Amino acid sequence: MWLTEVAQAIGLVYNGADFELSSVSTDSRSVKAGGLFVAIRGEQRDGHSFIEEAIARGASAVIAAQEAGVSETTVPILRVNNTTTALGQLAATHRANNITSTVFGVTGSCGKTTIKNLLASILRRKGNVRASKRSFNNAIGVPLTLLETQPDHTYLVAEIGTNFPGEIAALSQMVRPHIACISNAAETHLAGLHSVAGVAREKSALLSALGSEDKAVINAEDPYAHYWSICAAPAECLTFGIEVEASVQAKQIVYSQEGKAQFVLCIGDASISVDSPLSGRHNVMNVLAAAAMATAAGCSLIEIKLGLKAAFPEPGRFTVLRGLGGYILIDDTYNANPHSVRAAITTLSTQFGDRKKTCLVLADMLELGEHSVSLHREIGTFAKAQGITSLFCYGEATRHTAEAFGAGALHFTHKPSLQEKLSAVLTSESVVLIKGSRGMAMETIVEHLARQ
Repeated sequence: MWLTEVAQAIGLVYNGADFELSSVSTDSRSVKAGGLFVAIRGEQRDGHSFIEEAIARGASAVIAAQEAGVSETTVPILRVNNTTTALGQLAATHRANNITSTVFGVTGSCGKTTIKNLLASILRRKGNVRASKRSFNNAIGVPLTLLETQPDHTYLVAEIGTNFPGEIAALSQMVRPHIACISNAAETHLAGLHSVAGVAREKSALLSALGSEDKAVINAEDPYAHYWSICAAPAECLTFGIEVEASVQAKQIVYSQEGKAQFVLCIGDASISVDSPLSGRHNVMNVLAAAAMATAAGCSLIEIKLGLKAAFPEPGRFTVLRGLGGYILIDDTYNANPHSVRAAITTLSTQFGDRKKTCLVLADMLELGEHSVSLHREIGTFAKAQGITSLFCYGEATRHTAEAFGAGALHFTHKPSLQEKLSAVLTSESVVLIKGSRGMAMETIVEHLARQ
């Protein structure tokens, strides 16, 4: 993209020397020679403080805020009211003018990153794929994903998240997917979305962006499935599920000792035996979602099978490890909400029930607003009912989880104390699941156990 095109995309007139930009970055550490640096003001850091560093690393132009007070530099500075908005405008222009890929959009309260990764692995059997890095699913990550997409990419898989009403609508108009999937709606971001109904409405905006020639993929087991099918009109709808009739279904499921499923994947009248690369029933649903999206794009059953075989679990997303003492360690530390915690507990109790000691290490589930106390208590009651033998809680909110669980629960406000106590009780008969919201950094406990 040329500098004059960048200026036009963000509503400016640029009369200086024109040249082509090699890339777009919001991180001064990843700026490439001849690239554009967009200075974003975030919660932790202000990108305007790193403009000089970005230029030193090779940035040829900068987008900065009007009021930032940036001094003159050796490269052109395009000044705007809001740099995050400008980044989105630039991405939307790139999507409209330069992207010829089949575009997928994935959202949902749980599983969207896993679905994105599984789908990308399947699509690589057929062509060149650009997929969101890690969880690049917000007003910065989504535009960067679009801007990294080149003409030689056959497929683009964009993960789309939300923290407040209207965010998915804006990102969906930017992405303009041909095939869109909602994995589920659950108790996430309730501080901004207030209720599960609010979450379902927010997620539906992705489907509302579809046209008559596009396709929607919907979780048939979700209570909002019918509502979403209405929102998707006039697009064609495909559904996925286990317990209910669906376009894409899993039958004859058998779980290994590590909770990984082998099952018959049924799509219409055709079927094939596949292996899930991930543990748990909830990941069977994620496999089905990815398979449904791949089917919508014309992938064959054998391409789906081979793509799943080539996929691998991402760290912190129900990764099953072996501790030095012979115990099983499940690293599910990437994030947590009530829905994902219940799914993890169910897998812990049903797929690892042969272990005499099932231990759950749980940190606070964040962003639950006024529902936080009741939902944390509910998880404690649920864990006890599922037969979990011991519960280690960390953080303020999980105090209520420990109280609801009762005997066998311990609560900690000091992580090293939890680590010391946990290390002392784990044996070869134990399976321990570690989970918590991203802000609780529970991967440090996994790292502590791995060092022993």
